[in-house]
Amino acid sequence: MRLFRFSRLLRVLQDKLPVHSEPAQRRRQNWLGGGLIALGVGLAVTSFLGPLVTGVIRYRVTGLMRTQLEAADAVSLIVVAPVSVALGLAALRGARLTAPLALAPATYTLYMVTEVVLGPDYSGIPGNVERFFPLLLGLLLVAGAVGVGAWTMTSPAVVPALSPGRARLTGECLPERPCCS
Repeated sequence: MRLFRFSRLLRVLQDKLPVHSEPAQRRRQNWLGGGLIALGVGLAVTSFLGPLVTGVIRYRVTGLMRTQLEAADAVSLIVVAPVSVALGLAALRGARLTAPLALAPATYTLYMVTEVVLGPDYSGIPGNVERFFPLLLGLLLVAGAVGVGAWTMTSPAVVPALSPGRARLTGECLPERPCCS
């Protein structure tokens, strides 16, 4: 029943989205697709080089944080990288819902790379994560570009209107109407 509702919601949302037939819009869609594929490949490479698979990257963290980063590598490799590549291929094919969906892998990558770069203790724990800073910085820049691009491509028609009760519950506050009125 829920799957039916979700597929019906996707059809309704796709009907509300503008058609990307303009050449400039198509170029943006292709750019988003390429960025998502690069993001997925970068995440997979970083996770593969991490302590979970090959151990080439050694994080400068202690036990609990190391476990958290290994789990994040597993999620990146098994879930986020394939989803990012699939969204990228869908964007290259012209699927219109890829822009709002692309926000998920982009924000995940921004958070995880920031945690990997800023979290370690560079002064007291042995490791070599700083050697891979160019890779991590590139991943951070691609994730930021994909996130901003996806945000600017997302049409307001994609966001369904909330009922007054849900708006009060979620604290929705939009510029064109006063908060909780």
